[in-house]
Amino acid sequence: MYAILNPSQAAAPAIDTNPLAVWRAGQACIAKLFATTSDAAHGRAGGLFWAASGVIHPQAQATRVAPAAFAKAASCDPEDASQRYWGRYLVILYHEPQRRFLVLCDPCGQHPTFHHLAGDGALHIGDRIEDFAALGGVAGVPDADFLRHYLVHGYGAPDATGWAGISVLPPGQALTWQPGSVPEMRRAWSPRRVRSAYEPLQFVETLAMVLGAMLDDSPAIVLELSGGLDSTALAVASQRAGLTGKMQAVTYVDTKRLASDEGAMARQVATHCGIKHVTRSLLRHLPFSPVTRPPVVARPVTKLCFLAHNEALSCECIESSGADLLNGNGGDAIHLSFPRFGILIDMLARLRADLALTVMWRLAVFHRVPVWTVLSRAMQETVDIDADAPADRAAGFLVAGLSGAAPPALYADVVQQAGMRLQPGRRGQIAALGAMLCEALVQPYPAARRPVMPFLSQPVVEQALAMRLEALFSADYSRLLVRQQVFQAAHLSNLWRRDKGDVMHAALTGVRVNRDHVHETCLCGWVASQGWLDRRRLERTIRRLELGYSDGLGDVARVYAIEQFILGLSGWRAGAVVASAPGDH
Repeated sequence: MYAILNPSQAAAPAIDTNPLAVWRAGQACIAKLFATTSDAAHGRAGGLFWAASGVIHPQAQATRVAPAAFAKAASCDPEDASQRYWGRYLVILYHEPQRRFLVLCDPCGQHPTFHHLAGDGALHIGDRIEDFAALGGVAGVPDADFLRHYLVHGYGAPDATGWAGISVLPPGQALTWQPGSVPEMRRAWSPRRVRSAYEPLQFVETLAMVLGAMLDDSPAIVLELSGGLDSTALAVASQRAGLTGKMQAVTYVDTKRLASDEGAMARQVATHCGIKHVTRSLLRHLPFSPVTRPPVVARPVTKLCFLAHNEALSCECIESSGADLLNGNGGDAIHLSFPRFGILIDMLARLRADLALTVMWRLAVFHRVPVWTVLSRAMQETVDIDADAPADRAAGFLVAGLSGAAPPALYADVVQQAGMRLQPGRRGQIAALGAMLCEALVQPYPAARRPVMPFLSQPVVEQALAMRLEALFSADYSRLLVRQQVFQAAHLSNLWRRDKGDVMHAALTGVRVNRDHVHETCLCGWVASQGWLDRRRLERTIRRLELGYSDGLGDVARVYAIEQFILGLSGWRAGAVVASAPGDH
């Protein structure tokens, strides 16, 4: 859906498109709506105009709610509506007596929403970033400030995109606007104040409910099945939801490194759950391989280094059947696959000295560090509130003076407002959630629609935030509570594996095999033209990657991701027919 709010008399779409609806208050035109997706709807109830796209469900249920009912609830209390309903949705409201617009999307960012305040005073709202040019006439110009922050820190401001003048509505925020003013943000959902209706000990049931709601109408489903905990949980919950009859599982394995034997583990899971299963080599389409047309996306992200792999998956398994892609992105973040040292302080704050001693021992064994290191790291996480920002400062080949203060994280306002009252373990979980939601904004493939990511759905996120953090790990296993419940449902031995699949070898092989492409892209591209790189040092770093040394791989991946973002944007500006990215839908 695309909307032009308070359009000027001269405003017209850049292409000849008939609007879905035109809102009028008396003789004045207050909004024009364009249907860019088949699920767009609109209506009016007295002085309340509403438009919606996506699907909305009541809390803890898979049934659907009429958009008009949600619009009425959101107009009264956006915070309450964000708690009482869940789904993947964008809703635009106009309250005529107050002459005020309200824009609300799902709190976990699975229906990304963008906005742009035009020079004529109109506010443009859309769920596909490329529509801002086709329907709004916005020039596709890179935002150098955002791209510089991404290069240096690994992320940018949560409300910014790589397109100059176009912002994204951060997950959990609502936008309010009165014509003639600047749009304002207000928090509609906070991970610190969750009224969870999901019992932590009913994880499989919650996941099955979410899968049924998201995929019941899907003609076919492709599950990315690695044989790890998250993808196995999806397979087990899909069986419980009755979805496996239209599901195919795909496992990508590194055929040169079979110590983990992911293919056999995944095959065991698929057989147990009654899912068709195919195995493909991860080395067929290596990371850093060139693609003909990089997609148009909102931001550079690491997954832009894997475009050839994801494009092949989309072409071979998804586009011909119209299937939905299902994956376990986000499960490791919300369930703390890397247990935080600050959980020890959480136990002491609850006056549970007995549990604190147990947690301290578990953390020492799990992380393979001495007890005094656990104590030191726990105290550091307690006093340094800003330590949970997802900054990962690039080093080695950036020019002097390029770095600066890191942008605020997605939930910086929540953390700052709570201060020391927000215990460090929980704060770390919230920070991990925020970093994952920002990363998940961009989903380049499949082209038709975003992948289905149940672990980033509101019910599963709220359930994770209600779990006791000390129950999520032992001395040997992380995500223990989830692991135990999935095992009770399926009794699959692979759930107790302690090895983990690794794409590092494939990435280093990709740099070596695509040596000329990587050198040309990183050393002669847009980033180098900005004067941000020490080219000699960057060239040495790439050569070390070719020899199999992984130091600097993440930094090179950022440069490469920015270049792919720029190429996608440049190809679109030149009029190329570029596949639109569902991650920006």
